[in-house]
Amino acid sequence: MTVSVIIPSWNGRAQLAQCLASLARQTVAPDEVLVVDNGSTDGTAEWLAADSPRVRVIRSAVNHGFAGGVNRGVQAASGEAFWILNNDVVIDPRCLQALLAGLARSPAQAACSAKILQLASRDAPHARYDAVGDYLTWTGFLYHLGFGEEDRGQYDHLEELFSPKGVCFIIRRAVFQHVGGFDAAFGSYFEESDLFWRIWLAGFRVGFAPEAIVWHEGGGTARRLPSAVIDAYAFRNRLSAMVTNLGTLRLWLILPVHLVCCVGIGLLYVIRGRLRNTIAVLAAIGHTIAHWGALALKRRHVQQVLRKIPDRALFHQHGRPLPIGWGWQFLRVYLRRW
Repeated sequence: MTVSVIIPSWNGRAQLAQCLASLARQTVAPDEVLVVDNGSTDGTAEWLAADSPRVRVIRSAVNHGFAGGVNRGVQAASGEAFWILNNDVVIDPRCLQALLAGLARSPAQAACSAKILQLASRDAPHARYDAVGDYLTWTGFLYHLGFGEEDRGQYDHLEELFSPKGVCFIIRRAVFQHVGGFDAAFGSYFEESDLFWRIWLAGFRVGFAPEAIVWHEGGGTARRLPSAVIDAYAFRNRLSAMVTNLGTLRLWLILPVHLVCCVGIGLLYVIRGRLRNTIAVLAAIGHTIAHWGALALKRRHVQQVLRKIPDRALFHQHGRPLPIGWGWQFLRVYLRRW
């Protein structure tokens, strides 16, 4: 199987250097490496042309976000599979070898994710997970399995995930194209969960290869954006994915709960004096209402063309009850993040 590496990057020259260096040490070499330069102003494209002539640079005058960047890379890629990477990762030498082995478990295996660990914990006795993967809940928010936990092998038995993080995964070209790729309207935030959600609905599977290890710095792009902008994208995209991918019954059961949670978070932002974040949350709800027609067209395609399995089966396999204290932990993380 031929493999194309696709790395979207926006002003990430410093992170790309260590990423590409670790990519060159793979025990199984990819067939091509493409970096999608999302309108960078730090000289990324020129540096790559001079320093890494074997890397193909796809230049864009504007920042299309992670989703649009990957889609542009896919259009130029020739591989039978795409290895999607964030630019702020250090990759274990056996990573691609393990991902390909995971992908080969079954023809229904559309994609496979690596074990994503925090780069800051690399030299610790036990490295910490960035997160293992995300699972559905009755609130509309995803449950992040293993978030910040020490890696003691407690999740190495898992063979599948509902939604890995978009940091490092491999996906078959045919399946990526079948489900429509990333929704470019998402830009960044929740775009990978929307993609994997459609993959599961289409009857394919998403695997986990714990032997494929990647170290993630995290937050590189987020640190350069105002928190209200991130909230605007995250809340908007989450709502869009719910409206598009949930079946009718689950949508009308979960959407009201989710909207109440969103308004509650907005009110907490007010209490903390973060009015711009409150406006961002409310704007995300308004955007969903204003674009309901366009979302309805996407929903029709997902529900009538792609969907092969019912929500009952999907939630039975990938739904998670919320642990006691999850709400408080969620709010602490959310409100202290900024």
